[in-house]
Amino acid sequence: MKPRFENLIFLTNLAIPSLAITNLAIPSLAIPSLAITSLAITNLAIPSLAIATFAVTHLAVAEEVSPTDAVNDYLRGIRHYEAGNHLEAIDAFTAAITRDPAYADAYVYRGFVFYQQGNFEAAFSDFSNAIALDSGNPTPYLYRGLIRHEHRDESLEALLELTEAIRLDSDSPDAYLVRGDIQSDLGNYSGAIADYNRTLQLDSRNFNAYFGLGFVRWQSGDVQGSIDAYSRAIDLKPNDAITYFNRGVVYAEFEKFREALSDFNHAIELDETYADAYFNRGAILNNEFQERDRAIQNLERAARLYKEQGNREKYELTLEYIGAISAWAET
Repeated sequence: MKPRFENLIFLTNLAIPSLAITNLAIPSLAIPSLAITSLAITNLAIPSLAIATFAVTHLAVAEEVSPTDAVNDYLRGIRHYEAGNHLEAIDAFTAAITRDPAYADAYVYRGFVFYQQGNFEAAFSDFSNAIALDSGNPTPYLYRGLIRHEHRDESLEALLELTEAIRLDSDSPDAYLVRGDIQSDLGNYSGAIADYNRTLQLDSRNFNAYFGLGFVRWQSGDVQGSIDAYSRAIDLKPNDAITYFNRGVVYAEFEKFREALSDFNHAIELDETYADAYFNRGAILNNEFQERDRAIQNLERAARLYKEQGNREKYELTLEYIGAISAWAET
């Protein structure tokens, strides 16, 4: 996934929000001999799959069940989870399941806690048991889809899981959001746009939907639509450095370099360790404004951060570009 710039020297894949730096796609390192060294803008941050915390609101507290010991264990598990006591919550849900092996909601909630802990295989097993006991609950389909996509490389199966969740609850913005993320990762941008738009119909202030929409519109060639979506995301969450970074990349593609520079400035103000933002700011200062000294200062800062963050490839390439600018300036 590369931006549509010509004569690129330095390209990265799109950075994931939880992982600010991504892999490099390294083209030829040849330095143009006649033109000013052209440093490519590093790329957009890919919208990550929403790590759902919403499923709790979908879980019935089984009020219609008489207050048996299993129900008391289940309610005790919820209280432990809400207090942040995850191990005690798992023990309580396990006790509920031991007393009543057909307690589908206890499997769902225990699966949810396992998911939050990163124990995805145990979570998948619990969600599968819940579906076997109650196939009408959309929540386990949603989470099983997340696990298939994020941790099992089963994106097509994940898409089916989310589609079933939506069939069971067609008014769930969370299900449309996650399906939009999966469709985006699969390259089905028109489907992702439809799902993000549906999310926003149901939840007009959903930051993740606007963020995802910004990415898929950019991938679809709708640069202005991408800028509009990222701008709305910034309105909703003005302290998110990655959103400014992404909009800055899109502005640069739109050849609105002053706006791009402003967004990279904002990204750095919000995150002083954002190496890609320093690199891009240096690239624009060098390429578009011929401010060599400031460009080198930013690139040197990016190089230090890449080194500190263990990204040796970007560190070494950035040093190459600094050397190329310095060599050109001396000619």
